[in-house]
Amino acid sequence: MTKEEFSWTYDQFERYYVLGRCVACFFKNEKISILDVGGISSDQVGEKLWLPAREILLEFQRQSNEKAFSLAESQIYVVDLSFCREPGAIQGDGCFLPFKNNSFDLVASLDTLEHVHPDSREQFIIELCRVSRDMVLIAAPLGDKNVELVENVLFEQIKQLYGLEHQQLRQHREYGLPRREEVTKILKTKISQVGGFFWGSLDRFFFFQSIKNLFLFHPQARWLLQCLDKFIINRVGSFDRNPPYSHYFWLASKKRKKDEFSRGLNQILEANNQAADNQLQNKSDGSKASESEYLSDLTRINKEITKLAHSELVTAVVVARKGGYILERCLNNLLTQEVYFPLEIAVWDISEGSDIRYQLKVFFPAITYICLEKRKEITTQQAFLEVVLQVKGTHLLFIDEKAMLPQNGVITLFEILHQDESRKLVSPRVVDDQKHLRVGFFAKIPPRSTWNNILKMLKLAENKPIEGRVWTWSECVFMKRSLLTSLRGVNESREEERYSISQRGKRLFFWGPAEVIYLEDLLVNWREW
Repeated sequence: MTKEEFSWTYDQFERYYVLGRCVACFFKNEKISILDVGGISSDQVGEKLWLPAREILLEFQRQSNEKAFSLAESQIYVVDLSFCREPGAIQGDGCFLPFKNNSFDLVASLDTLEHVHPDSREQFIIELCRVSRDMVLIAAPLGDKNVELVENVLFEQIKQLYGLEHQQLRQHREYGLPRREEVTKILKTKISQVGGFFWGSLDRFFFFQSIKNLFLFHPQARWLLQCLDKFIINRVGSFDRNPPYSHYFWLASKKRKKDEFSRGLNQILEANNQAADNQLQNKSDGSKASESEYLSDLTRINKEITKLAHSELVTAVVVARKGGYILERCLNNLLTQEVYFPLEIAVWDISEGSDIRYQLKVFFPAITYICLEKRKEITTQQAFLEVVLQVKGTHLLFIDEKAMLPQNGVITLFEILHQDESRKLVSPRVVDDQKHLRVGFFAKIPPRSTWNNILKMLKLAENKPIEGRVWTWSECVFMKRSLLTSLRGVNESREEERYSISQRGKRLFFWGPAEVIYLEDLLVNWREW
């Protein structure tokens, strides 16, 4: 597949692949009209509705090099209970189709019958037969113990992972899956020629769907879900017809004689076998370019699965000097952050006399408490490294207890840090109530005598930031853990070393070759005083 926006899943493609084979075998060189009942679908992330029939059938035609039929010039309509603004979509009920008798050459319903109430299924099938002037194609998962076992496991998996019930699988349970004999019996009361075949590998569906379920609702998994489906279609194939099967297809015709109908049915299955052989041949005799592309795709899939399956843990370290209400407000702000990854919270106590340990024990017992020995000889780098060793995060947010993040502040910093693999640190602007800038860049540690003129230095740094290995001072920085652990020694003056961390910690220092980003959208209400 070359499409960037890959709307369909591999099992959708499999169903419409069979429909394409049916058209190719029975309607050669004909412009036909097709009705797809229940064929409106949501895309993989649920952002929009679309009509898979035309798009997937045209893709099937391109892939299979079928030149004997003209889908592009055929008329394809879709009826569904859902309203959709796409051309060719009609809102309606499959049990009461708004068409005259014999209106379409081919009427299909793919994975819809199982969502019709059992009391209405006979009426639904009769309506499909009524509006068809020739062929009817119905596909559904069959109600046997193997299919029901797989669906129950997948249903419980989604419920356990996300606390949600999968709507389609829940309906399968409530209504029960169609029985092969029942559907065949109804079709034979309306159409003379009725046949069918099994299709799709149940174990393959079970295997890949189990993997996909792990990432269904992950906000960063869109590319991975699309790539997995493309990989299954292109490299694994949609042609496996070894038991246990995932679906059964009923095919019926009003016009075809028995011999012609049987030949067409056999052609569908033979074409399937030929496609499978061609795919295996292409795999074994693939060019170096295609093999390289294939391995490149697998490498990307491997990295994405690893990244998403092992969620990166973020640790927020609050540097506290006063504690009390100020610290409580900051911790409550962090505890209510909107995140999709684990967020560990720790408090680094650099106070002199405040009983921060007792405050956490009583009101925030789950939050990690960190307090280093009051050693004057410890360097700033050593102090931060000792703190890092006591927390688990692969990403670290150091924040002053007075700083207040927006509700999406942590997730915004996380996503901006990941926009560029080389980026190691993000430092947002912090603005006080006087609109003074509270973040800056320094080529070396500013002498203590310059603190009174710090805003002047910040103004200079804002106009012409220093690139490369810089010092960053901020009341809030977000960084990768690897930045701290890979640093060389920091040249602090002996005069500076004589002061305790609590005194030097009046400003947070960070260092290293890191790109510092100004976040304009986080300027407003960043800090409350």
